[in-house]
Amino acid sequence: MLRGIHATLDILSIRQAAVQTLHQAALQTLHQAAVQKLHQAAVQTLHQAAVQTLHQAAVQTLHQAAVQTLHQAAVQTLHQAAVQTLHQAAVQTLHQAAWCGSDVTLRGAWFVLSFCSRSCSRENENTGMILRKSLSCAYTCRPSQRLAASRGDHGGYLNINVHTCDDWYCTNPGAGVSKMATLRLKGPRVLWLALVCLAVLLLYIASSSRLLDVRDRVVLRKLVDDNVARGSALKLSDKDDVLKLNHTQAHAGIKSRGVGDKSAVLPPGHIACQRPHLLVHSDDVMKFFHAVDPLQCDAEPDWVSVRGSVASISKQAKLRHGGDIKCTFTEVLRLPDDDNVEDGDSRSTSSNFTFTASDFAKVSCSAADGEKWSSVVAGVRAKAVRPPSSWSAVPDDGLGVSVMALAVDSLSHNTFIRSLPKTYKYLKEALGAEVLDGYNIVGDGTAQALIPMLTGRTELELPETRRRVGSSAQKCDVYPLVWKDFQRAGFMTLFAEDLPDVGTFNYRLRGFDEAPAHHYMRPYYLAFQQQMSQHPQLCVRARPRHQVFLDYLHNFMVTYRDQPSFAFALHGELSHDDVNLVSLADDDLTAFLVRLRSDGLLDNTLFMLFADHGHRFTSIRSTQQGKQEERLPFVSFVVPEKIKKKFPAAYQNLRANTERLVTPFDLYATFADILHYKGAKLGHSSSRAISLFSQIPASRTCSDAFIEPHWCACLTWEPLPVTDARVQQAAAALVHYINSHTAAHRGLCLELSLLHITWAAILLPNAGVMAFKQNADMDGFVPNLEAQTPVTEEVYEVHISTSPGGAQYEASLTYSIKHNTFSVRMSDISRTNRYGTSSKCILNIDSSLSYYCVCPDLQ
Repeated sequence: MLRGIHATLDILSIRQAAVQTLHQAALQTLHQAAVQKLHQAAVQTLHQAAVQTLHQAAVQTLHQAAVQTLHQAAVQTLHQAAVQTLHQAAVQTLHQAAWCGSDVTLRGAWFVLSFCSRSCSRENENTGMILRKSLSCAYTCRPSQRLAASRGDHGGYLNINVHTCDDWYCTNPGAGVSKMATLRLKGPRVLWLALVCLAVLLLYIASSSRLLDVRDRVVLRKLVDDNVARGSALKLSDKDDVLKLNHTQAHAGIKSRGVGDKSAVLPPGHIACQRPHLLVHSDDVMKFFHAVDPLQCDAEPDWVSVRGSVASISKQAKLRHGGDIKCTFTEVLRLPDDDNVEDGDSRSTSSNFTFTASDFAKVSCSAADGEKWSSVVAGVRAKAVRPPSSWSAVPDDGLGVSVMALAVDSLSHNTFIRSLPKTYKYLKEALGAEVLDGYNIVGDGTAQALIPMLTGRTELELPETRRRVGSSAQKCDVYPLVWKDFQRAGFMTLFAEDLPDVGTFNYRLRGFDEAPAHHYMRPYYLAFQQQMSQHPQLCVRARPRHQVFLDYLHNFMVTYRDQPSFAFALHGELSHDDVNLVSLADDDLTAFLVRLRSDGLLDNTLFMLFADHGHRFTSIRSTQQGKQEERLPFVSFVVPEKIKKKFPAAYQNLRANTERLVTPFDLYATFADILHYKGAKLGHSSSRAISLFSQIPASRTCSDAFIEPHWCACLTWEPLPVTDARVQQAAAALVHYINSHTAAHRGLCLELSLLHITWAAILLPNAGVMAFKQNADMDGFVPNLEAQTPVTEEVYEVHISTSPGGAQYEASLTYSIKHNTFSVRMSDISRTNRYGTSSKCILNIDSSLSYYCVCPDLQ
């Protein structure tokens, strides 16, 4: 009988645990009598029936989870109840019976777990109760032995039943006999085992969806390189048919052309990368946006304020609290592991405190009326790592300006405009910012956005720095960060991030041994985390946390107003996980820009306000526009007058490049140009990194720019016959828009009609973008392309001639599948032939209509 128990335990992969626990005498007997008989039959049966059925991951999980839990429950019961009582009878029974297969059913009050054999040989036995097999077989049997051991009236007990069976029927020819061992557990132990099975199931589900841990960097680099190369020959394929499910016409006989196909003939007057024209307030995405309640910071103003390197106790606070206030400032010192801080020297004062050893300090104050106040404050210490250099000490071949690059995490081009409308308006209208409309990410997440921008290389092209690789990975000090070049050239440097747990160089990567810049804000947030629960949500006492971040940047710029400096900062708390919270910073960010301008801090500084990528963790990604926006983050430059006047060609190239395909690699080349300017050039399309002060070719494709297809926002296009019904509708809509635009001056401008269509094409998001679901690995290099995102919009390009006057126009019109409507921006309508004097009647009244107006006297 115990021989059957051993088979059961062997099936559950806990033979080793059970054998070690059983009494030595029982172990020897089982080994001699049962193991030799059952080893070949049971193991072979399990291998054929169970292993082939169960997923490898489930078996491994079952082994790890069940062994640990069942060891104390089942094995202890076997040892105490079964071994001593059943030793002779069970061994004798098992010895006499020749098992050819096994059906093992583990039955309890709440569950049944079965493993069934595929075949067995005939053996004469009596028949009785009906059993089920997994191979469409049925047979009858009855107990030939029933051996039981009880552990008391109120405890759990173990029943061991051995059945031998015949008269069974299979779909396969032949008959045979099988024996069944039933291990029946009652009482609390069955609950324990049920919980184990539930845990095994959950672990199996979790393991089946777990991200891949791909550590071979050579494999990853080859995967990325192959994807980029594949993009150069990307064409619409049969797989792309899903993108056209909603398209009413099948365009038979039209050759497909991809985003990187060099043989494709570009539409007249257009660049190779046709980016989607995404409506800022599209219905498809606006449903994800809503107003949020204002922050509720402390009502009482802070007792301590900071200006530059000096922290001062507020006079207003002293008046409110009866006179004297005494504060103790304890400087926060960074430790080399980059994940911890320690307290430095403390000093008590009733007036001012000057930062010396650190930019940050914990402060604890007591007032005359007994009230207390505490916080963590940030300034810019008077004596940094070294005294600042003057402009005369920096290389004379650069542009001669400082750099301030401020990033807001996870904001697409459109979301920036939606959520920060006041900031955007001030940027464009007051500061004259140049906004890059064609900026495209090159990978997933912040690290894949910033590492190419700061090093000119991908993470896979740099030394190994991933945390989970262990001690063999290096610290990020080995990275050739661009601000180190500025630092060696005499610039004071700053690097700031506000989310220490998910920092660019700390979440997956190992961080830094040495502080990466002269001023490094990570220690502030590590110290603040220790007392975060004492502050209102998203606040540091009376101030929003994002305001503390902006004030630190402002203090840095004030401190080094007259010295060369390079600052790089990323704020993510409001926008990393939410599309709406960032709107809380609109007023404060606008005020920050106003302060920079009014303080004259932008006169000699190239200011860059940008985002690393669009939203990645919100439902907006499930839409076509959301996927496209993720790949098109906001990037803008405020160029000082000094560059515009001294390097006009460089500035004009930057302006022209706002409409070209730009990547983080190009921003690295731009930073390098600021330090050592190489002149305004015509960039080559085969160059991965082209400075914005040089001209990026219109022929540049995603493959040229080292963008994998599933990250490429450029639209895939193919020509259409001019007789296509949707093309005809698009052309009619274009004429309608032109006539509507001139309707107010119908007495001067004739109403146009469609003469003929000379060219047409359809543009769609490429298949990789629409199929991208998420990362398949832990580092964002392997894509999961299982998504089936529905296409909700199509873009049609048409070239038409009109009458009277023969005016020719070209435009991109967006077709809404949901609403069956076309829309177009007037700025997207181009006049492609000379209009000469045909619009002279409107020139002195509204010159903006000269492209569209045909005067009556020129019919």
